[in-house]
Amino acid sequence: MNEITRDQWYRNPEVLYNIIVASKNRETVFLSKQDKVMTVRNVMANYMDLLKKNFDAFNFFTRSYNLYYSLATYKKIQLFNFNITTRKGQREAWNQSAIDNTASFDFGLDFDSEGIEDIMSAWKDCKKVKDFFDDYKVPYTVKFSGSKGFHITVPSHALPNLRITDDVDDEMSLFNYLKDLATMICLKFEAETLDLGIFDPRRIWKTDYSWVCETKLITLPLSDEQFEGFTLSLCEPLTVLRAGIRNRGNLMRQGNRDGFKRMVEEGLGAEWKEINSNYL
Repeated sequence: MNEITRDQWYRNPEVLYNIIVASKNRETVFLSKQDKVMTVRNVMANYMDLLKKNFDAFNFFTRSYNLYYSLATYKKIQLFNFNITTRKGQREAWNQSAIDNTASFDFGLDFDSEGIEDIMSAWKDCKKVKDFFDDYKVPYTVKFSGSKGFHITVPSHALPNLRITDDVDDEMSLFNYLKDLATMICLKFEAETLDLGIFDPRRIWKTDYSWVCETKLITLPLSDEQFEGFTLSLCEPLTVLRAGIRNRGNLMRQGNRDGFKRMVEEGLGAEWKEINSNYL
């Protein structure tokens, strides 16, 4: 039973601070799976006051919006007008330049069960990959998605320098590389809950420390101890606040590009080594 409301959660300055840090230089999105309301993309969340103004302008608290951010970071985040007509034109222009404006892109692995009651099936697949990354010192974060699964994110600085393009036929595209890599990870660990359909330049991800309307749970970055002993009750809003989130951040595991390189060259077997050599 939640003892605080959604608007109280988002008015908490420590919550907002962690959201702002996670969203820096990313596109923030308001998306509802319950209400028939427009999706609001291109929200700027670089500053706390600006995010609050967007909450108010788009009736965030009277609609069942969930909060997302892009796996891409951008060289320049444009401040969009609150007027819907003006905003539509700005968005069309943004879409035309989004690829050229992309500074980096993280590698996201989404483990998604059929329902929240079956979440431990996603946990088991996520654990296999998490342990594998730990063995090779790959930098990553792991979080509960707030609904049916878990997200592992490898930061862009650990990835090879490949072209960021939306050309699906570009064999040297970063996105083709990441999809191939995720496919090999899926096969190696027989990870049936791993979603292989998420590798595109505009992919959005549940925002760290955001409240998920369908479950009233928090999208929570997990420590090793929290992951190993995971229960849904860990992610209830009041439990999260009582545990303390001041400057908590995304709990990035220590690692570097060398660890990622060893993982892809040594850990995935001869078949992947051949595929990997085509990119590198």
